[in-house]
Amino acid sequence: FYATALVNLGNIYRVYGDWNNAMRSFTEAAKIQAKALGENHPDWINTANFIGILFREIGDFKEAEEIFEKCRQIRERMFGQKH
Repeated sequence: FYATALVNLGNIYRVYGDWNNAMRSFTEAAKIQAKALGENHPDWINTANFIGILFREIGDFKEAEEIFEKCRQIRERMFGQKH
């Protein structure tokens, strides 16, 4: 539940344009989720996706693309291309 609170807080920071605190919140949440749930868990994938969105919003399209592609590959492995 703590990681979920961090993601929610990160989204508030993101909306306000506080990129540093948003990234800090998302990154901490992703670390907690990866350790507790693994990187194949939907919660971790959603948090990683928010990190990608943040990178896109600050104009780091290369980093955003890498994260979005990683999330896509995990989802494809888990659910297939028709899900």
